[in-house]
Amino acid sequence: MTKLRKERRLDKRFGGLFYLSQHLQRTKIPEFFDKWLPSRVPQAKYTFTDLILNLYFNVLVGSTRLTHGQYNYDEIETYLGKKPPSPESVSAVLRDHLTVPSDFKKGSKSSHIHHEINHNAPLNDLLIRTAVKTGVINPRFDHTLDMDATIIPANKRDAEYTYEKSGKDVIRGYQPMVAIIDRMPVYVIGRNGNCPASAFMIDHTELVLKALNRNGINVTKFRADSAAYNRNFMHFLHEKGINFYIRAKHIGKYFQQIHDLDLWSRKGLKQGSLTQYAEIDIPIPKRGDEGRVELYRLVCFTARSNSRKHGKVRYSDYAIITNDWDMPILNVIEFYNRRGAEELLFRDLKNHFNWSSVPHSYLKENTTYLILTSICYVLYSMQRNVLSGRVHGVKKWTGLGKFRRKIIEIPGSLFESGLFIPSHRHTHAKIISVLKRFLGNPGNPLKFDF
Repeated sequence: MTKLRKERRLDKRFGGLFYLSQHLQRTKIPEFFDKWLPSRVPQAKYTFTDLILNLYFNVLVGSTRLTHGQYNYDEIETYLGKKPPSPESVSAVLRDHLTVPSDFKKGSKSSHIHHEINHNAPLNDLLIRTAVKTGVINPRFDHTLDMDATIIPANKRDAEYTYEKSGKDVIRGYQPMVAIIDRMPVYVIGRNGNCPASAFMIDHTELVLKALNRNGINVTKFRADSAAYNRNFMHFLHEKGINFYIRAKHIGKYFQQIHDLDLWSRKGLKQGSLTQYAEIDIPIPKRGDEGRVELYRLVCFTARSNSRKHGKVRYSDYAIITNDWDMPILNVIEFYNRRGAEELLFRDLKNHFNWSSVPHSYLKENTTYLILTSICYVLYSMQRNVLSGRVHGVKKWTGLGKFRRKIIEIPGSLFESGLFIPSHRHTHAKIISVLKRFLGNPGNPLKFDF
C-alpha cells in the first residue's frame, strides 16, 4: 500500500537559486571561504561566508544597491539557511573586520597633492584563490595580464574630483586600478579620484605580480593603454622577462619617419578597418644610466573610424610599443585589440555587480566592497561556464541580465524534502532537467530551512 506524506512547501519567484545554491554546496565553496577568511567570535550571528553568499544571491536576483537586499529576505533566507543580515549589519562587519587602512602618497616630490590608495592584500589574495578554485583561471598555463583604471562616480565623504567631465561638471568619485586575466578581475586597488591612471604603475604592477606568483599564476605578457607608456615602467617589465604591448603616445614624428622612408605596407590585409601598417625600431634611454638605451619595437597602423565628419570617412593613427620581436606585426595589432573585450568587464561590474553604487562613505570600506563583489563575479562566471552551451541562450560571456531571465527567474514550489517543481512545467521542463544534471545533486538533495 502506498503511503502519502504531507510536506510543507514554499512558493518561490527565483527557483533557479535552488540549483545554484546546491552547486555552491556541492563544489564546497562555503568551506573554501571558511578556510581562508578569519573566524568570528562564537556569539557572532553571521560568518564572513554568510556575508559573501548574501551579497552573491542579492546580485543574482537583481538588487542594484546593498540596501535593496531587504526586499528579497524571504528568497535569500531559504538558500542561506538563516535569516539574511540587514544592510546595516553587512556594512558594520565589512567596516570593522575586513577593512585595512589606506596609504597616502605624493604624485611627485614637488607636488602638494596626496593620493589615497588602498590595497587590502588579504581580500585580493582571496579573490585570486577563488578564481583558481572555481577554475575560471588555470594556473597550469601562462597568462596575459591587463591593467586599467576605471572611474566610479560617487559623492562620498572622502571622494576627490577626477580628470573627466560629465557635461560641464567634473566627475567626483574613485578611480580603482583593476588587474584582469582572461576577463576575470584578479586584483583591485582602491584609489581616490584625483589619482591619475598613470600614477604608481610600477608599484601597483609589482604588487599584483607578487600576489599572482604566490598563488601559482605565471604572467608572461602585459597589455595596457597609454597610461603605461613610461620608459621606467617598460624597462621594469623588460627586466622581469615579461613581453609588454602598450599603446604609445606622441607618435606624429614616428609616422612622419615611416612616411619619409616609405615603409607602409598593405600586404595580408583583409576587409576591415585596418588600412596600412609598418614598424620601426626606437631606442628608449634608461634614466640614471647615461648612455645606455633599450631598443624596442614600435608597430604603427592606420584604421578607419566608424564615425564620419561632414559625410567623409575619418582615419586614426595608432602605435603599439613592444619588446616582443617574434610575433608577426599583424598578430601584434590583433593581440592588442583584444584588450577591448577585456575592458567589457567594467561594464558588467558597474551594471550588474553594483560598482556604480558603492555603499560606504570612505575609500577603504568601498575598496572592500569592490573586492567582495568581484568575488561574486567570479562565482557567477563559474556557474555560467557550467551552463554555457547547455541552456539555449546561455553562452560563455552572457550578461547577468539574460542569465537571470533564463536561469534564475523560474517560479515554482520548493518542498521540504528538497524537491523543486516549477509552476510552468512545460515551459521550464528542459531547463530544469539541465539544472538538475549539472548544478543540482539529485541523489542527495539538500534540505533547506522552512
